Amino acid sequence: MLRKLILLSSSLLLAIPASADLIIFTLDQDALSSLPGGVFNAACQNLATLDCVIFSGAISFTTDQDYFVNDIQIAMNPANPDGGADVTGNDNYFFVNVPGTFGPDGITSGSYSGGLFEIDVAPDTPSGVYNGTATLEATDSSGDPITAPSIVQSFQVDVIPEPGMATLMFAGLASLVAVRRRYSRK
Repeated sequence: MLRKLILLSSSLLLAIPASADLIIFTLDQDALSSLPGGVFNAACQNLATLDCVIFSGAISFTTDQDYFVNDIQIAMNPANPDGGADVTGNDNYFFVNVPGTFGPDGITSGSYSGGLFEIDVAPDTPSGVYNGTATLEATDSSGDPITAPSIVQSFQVDVIPEPGMATLMFAGLASLVAVRRRYSRK
């Protein structure tokens, strides 16, 4: 019985993915601010306006074999103020900028640092905090997927009103207060 238990537990230990600590995926900043419509950046893949928000960070692997970074999945929280319609991920930026192969035979030795993914903000986006997650999809040299908590990073985009709009809003509120005072004195 003890022998069967030892064999069973050793087989379970072998089933634990060895990839748990192979990858380090981090963001330089997990929160960025944007005006409605985004911020001009020539590197944006939103070619209609070149306005977006770009999150930078690093990807690195801890051993000397080749690894393949296949994609990054951007998921916006459906509870965001826009219900997921105005602030969206654009993974074209990832494909254009992040190397696909890491390791001794790869394009990049073991790490990459720079822009990772782009978030497009529609011009009519309401002000508010928009939360999302970025999940890295990678495989080792055998084609086995790398699964670890470190492949998922949370981020947020704070959409702030344009300064001119805020000034108009405060001027309107001040005039409403002044009118109310005038009528209350009569």
